[in-house]
Amino acid sequence: MQPATLCYLLRPGDEEVLLIRKKRGLGEGKFVGPGGKVEDGETPASASYARSRRRSA
Repeated sequence: MQPATLCYLLRPGDEEVLLIRKKRGLGEGKFVGPGGKVEDGETPASASYARSRRRSA
C-alpha cells in the first residue's frame, strides 16, 4: 500500500478551511481536503505541500 496525505489548510484569523472538489474516484464531486499519494523520494510533508499548491491553483 502506498502512503498518502490529507491536509486541512486553515486561514489564520478566519474560520475558513481550503477544500477542493474531488474530480474522480471514490467520492467524486464531494468536497475534500487536498492530498494525494506520497511519491518515491518525497516526505509526507513535502507531498502535502506539493499537492496543496497544485490542487488549489
